[in-house]
Amino acid sequence: MNKKLERVLTIIWKTLTPFLFLLSFYTAFRYFFFRGEFSKITPYILMIVGIWAIIESYILPIRKQKEALSSFDDKR
Repeated sequence: MNKKLERVLTIIWKTLTPFLFLLSFYTAFRYFFFRGEFSKITPYILMIVGIWAIIESYILPIRKQKEALSSFDDKR
């Protein structure tokens, strides 16, 4: 993939991730407390999507960066 396009898509994804996270939890909150629909699967899916978005955008890149730095230090 083109490097510029990849960078733009990464910036867009990292910008939208917190909003996706908040939107998914807000919608799940509405399902649970305002509608009382604890038996529906939609709120649970929305929460999983929100958590996955945070992990994919913020936690995994930090872990990969730490692994890359440690392997770089080992080569020295």
